[in-house]
Amino acid sequence: MGSGFRWSAWLLGMVLAVLASAPDALATPRALGAQTTGLLPTPQFRRYETTDGLPSRAIYAVAQDRNGLMWFGSAGGLVRFDGVSFKVFRHAADDSNSLPVNPTCSLLIDRDNRVWTGGMSTGLIAYEQKSGRFRHWTHDDKQAASLASDEIWGMAQTADGSLWVAVESGLDRMRPDRNGFDHVPLANLDRAGTGDLASSDSRTGTGTRLVLGPSVRCGMVRARMNRPRGSTT
Repeated sequence: MGSGFRWSAWLLGMVLAVLASAPDALATPRALGAQTTGLLPTPQFRRYETTDGLPSRAIYAVAQDRNGLMWFGSAGGLVRFDGVSFKVFRHAADDSNSLPVNPTCSLLIDRDNRVWTGGMSTGLIAYEQKSGRFRHWTHDDKQAASLASDEIWGMAQTADGSLWVAVESGLDRMRPDRNGFDHVPLANLDRAGTGDLASSDSRTGTGTRLVLGPSVRCGMVRARMNRPRGSTT
């Protein structure tokens, strides 16, 4: 997918590690009445490879859903891990219900346990866990309310339930009916460029704070923007 796609490899590299607490027997004994040192147990790491069921060694994003399942965005598709085995969602040309596009660079689990994914030239994808179906949003030059760009850099859900998407050209907010987007162009941001997107879930006046993190493509950019609820620009 070109050099632009490789920027996200720094997120996790090629190693998928699961952190587990060490047995109590390994902890340093503490004398009765002694103050705790605050040291954590020695972590244990396990490395998973394609031989364990991963579709690719290139892992770009990690998220945990409300049921405790782990989700991974990889170069070879969307991956779910239940602690024992991997379930891989891939695109299949002959299956309209399959993952629309394989490369997955960004992940978000929303408050309804819906899985959102995005990446370079992938558009925005949502996976409904209850129905097992995917939905796909892409840019359409003929539709002003369509996604502003198919290059998805990050996603966040604010306290009011709104879904925000960092795209190549700025920020998009999905409309409540999920049939369109309101656009915030780069000119309205503190600095030109978007990257990882997060919501601080804090209120300042009538707005919800969104934080744009670093994007290798756009340089080290951090912008803060307070958007009033109900605003469309």
